[in-house]
Amino acid sequence: MAESDKTTHQSRQGDDRLRVVTYNIHSCVNRRGQASPDTILAAIEPLRPDVVALQEVMHMTLELPAGRLHIFNTHMSLFALERRLQMRHLTGNQWLGSLDAHEPVVFCGDLNAGPRSAVYRRLARRLTDVQSLCPPPKATYSSRRPVFRIDHLFVSDHFKAAAVRVPRNETVRRASDHLPLCAELLFDSRQPQG
Repeated sequence: MAESDKTTHQSRQGDDRLRVVTYNIHSCVNRRGQASPDTILAAIEPLRPDVVALQEVMHMTLELPAGRLHIFNTHMSLFALERRLQMRHLTGNQWLGSLDAHEPVVFCGDLNAGPRSAVYRRLARRLTDVQSLCPPPKATYSSRRPVFRIDHLFVSDHFKAAAVRVPRNETVRRASDHLPLCAELLFDSRQPQG
């Protein structure tokens, strides 16, 4: 697991907006088995994100004008038992559980699990799925025929979701076996800061 990175960032949309994209880019290998970094870039660029979370596991702290923001980005196992152990660890005292409840959090990635799974429910006890804030929920897998919602973006109560979208154009369908999940977040300044 990667160490924390601290970065200063000014959102181009203002102090109270943040556009986050989570995307499992399948090791930059497209559906035809070819390396395709240019296609990945072409899929992400039109979304104009402030933050792009490309899977594996990472915790990053951003210093925004509104305060500190923790971003967790993960890619969970294909196996249910391993996913439960991974989520227990990520929500435990060394990761998410170590943060003060007043600190803003974005937790995103490929959970390889849907909304009825144990790992999803464990995370939903602490954070809110942005797709529940902007229904209806949109499937992200597979890019060819999206029927499963296994890529997720969760936020603390510091955020509201102004919009959530899952692009389904030919570029994103070619780029990966997953579709990107993009959320336009509004920072709620009424939430207490730590």
